Amino acid sequence: MLGDAGMRFLSRKISGTECTVHQCDSPNKGPKVAITANIHGDECNGVVVVQQLLDKVSSQLLCGSLILYPSLNPSGLRRHLRTLPPFEKDINRQFPGNIRGDLLEQHVAHIWNDLKSYNLDLVIDLHTDSGEAYPYVLLDRSIVSNPSLAEKIWILGEESRMFSIWEYPLRRYRQFNLQNSLAGTVLNQLNIPSLTIEVGPRRHIRASSVALTLKAIQNILASLGMLKKATQEDLGLRVPYGIWRRETGPRTSENGLIFPLAEAGVRLSKRDPIANIINEEGVVQDVIYAPETCVVISYPDIGYIQTGQPVCTLAVLEFEEI
Repeated sequence: MLGDAGMRFLSRKISGTECTVHQCDSPNKGPKVAITANIHGDECNGVVVVQQLLDKVSSQLLCGSLILYPSLNPSGLRRHLRTLPPFEKDINRQFPGNIRGDLLEQHVAHIWNDLKSYNLDLVIDLHTDSGEAYPYVLLDRSIVSNPSLAEKIWILGEESRMFSIWEYPLRRYRQFNLQNSLAGTVLNQLNIPSLTIEVGPRRHIRASSVALTLKAIQNILASLGMLKKATQEDLGLRVPYGIWRRETGPRTSENGLIFPLAEAGVRLSKRDPIANIINEEGVVQDVIYAPETCVVISYPDIGYIQTGQPVCTLAVLEFEEI
């Protein structure tokens, strides 16, 4: 249908799946941006963010197109499952999929083929981390060195006004198979920028997380000229100075409850305390310290951890100065 300003809105199902895609086209040429959500079925904040982009933002486009995928895993969403039931493999490590493979591989391949068909300029994939996490944007690694593309990704992350961090160093990036995540495959196979926004808890919707994510996306779209610059907002977040990357946090040497001592999002120096590990009687079994200058970006969604498990996820400095 045509909107009041000549906007065109189309909705359909992705072939071979029950996933819906909404296409919002301005009458003026410009970037094509896809926003995906809920590839992990237990991460549902992004579903509402995409719905609000469709209802409140798409009609304000000055140019270009928004391609909106509210849920890439509807059956996982309905069953509160992270992956595509009945499979146990991480769905977000299966891209680009295989149209002749099992049902999981086929599902991923249908999504991938749909994304590719739009000749996109940017993909933003929406995720959540934990109930004790600081909002952040993950920037994927290019397996083949591409400085100009890396610069575009960094700038887009900064435009969100959120805490932007690079993914794990390349060796560990590949070890964790992140090049086969949705964002990693977009970057490394389509050679276009991709961002992963991590805001809010899993398994339920938090209104403040939805609002923050929506503002961050509007900031990015405004930086691309797709929305009025006046829509850009400061998000009221601390953004520690420097260029950071994701790292697994220190591991505990004892079983026990995690008692956080460091607030997520606050810059720490080496040997600053991060958490105590306490037993059921409240006796401290282990004290976890910052291994280097870092920021806690999330604590796990469990209270009790076993010996050898990481106490948190960190951002550590890749470069001190920009």
